[in-house]
Amino acid sequence: MNVFAGLPKKIIGLTILLMVLIPAIVLSAKKTPRVLIFTKMKGYVHKTLPGKLTNLKEVLLQHHFIVDDTDDASIFNDDSLKQYSAIIFLDCSGNLFDESQKAAFVNYMKSGGGWMGIHAAPIAEKEWDWYDKLIGTRFAGHPWVQEATLTLTDPKHPITKHLPASWKRSDEWYFWTKPLEDVHVLINVSETRWHGEGIVETGTKAGPVPDINSEKAIVAAHPIAWCHDYAGGRAFYTSMGHFEDAMKEPEMQMLIVNAINWAAKIEVKN
Repeated sequence: MNVFAGLPKKIIGLTILLMVLIPAIVLSAKKTPRVLIFTKMKGYVHKTLPGKLTNLKEVLLQHHFIVDDTDDASIFNDDSLKQYSAIIFLDCSGNLFDESQKAAFVNYMKSGGGWMGIHAAPIAEKEWDWYDKLIGTRFAGHPWVQEATLTLTDPKHPITKHLPASWKRSDEWYFWTKPLEDVHVLINVSETRWHGEGIVETGTKAGPVPDINSEKAIVAAHPIAWCHDYAGGRAFYTSMGHFEDAMKEPEMQMLIVNAINWAAKIEVKN
């Protein structure tokens, strides 16, 4: 059936032109998501940050995000933050904000903003209760780097549904000061025995990590990635990502990109 039968040639040409132009207009009008990577370190300094930042930015650019990065907390004001679909805290540590900057961050989340913490985020803003609840728990320590098995706890979640059910990788496997509450755990690291010495809570003291070498060091459910709705927005955290090459791993790339899309409420066609 010819839908153009009987129509004047000028009308046919105009119709075809509109059919081509309208989708292009719609695509150009669609806002490209903009992401802020925040890297301020006022406590423990991760020397792997520069390479990690470069690799993370490359991944996000490949997935068509506009990416800004800074360690300057003055960007935490209402006018600046409203341009971002998501904010990533990459290895942030210590006291990051003054009171006005904290208020801007809270307002950003209240307006439906998306937040992601990678690796060292739980050692930042230790005296800020709101931030404590944003993350869900606090860093207590980790054994020295070792290989472990990761297992999905919710393979159907938008953040994890394209990841393998389990895989192995090496990292600093954080353990926590308190059990998680009011968050949705996505990935556990499962090992029958932690081993070796490690770092305890201050991030500077080397010695036997609590229970790591004991007969009780059987870790059945050790969360390393989770998400939750918080303060009007969405938050995701993973303790993985100590090494700069972590951002080159296909599983980590997929986890990070999926998590940003989820936190920022970006619809992705499967």
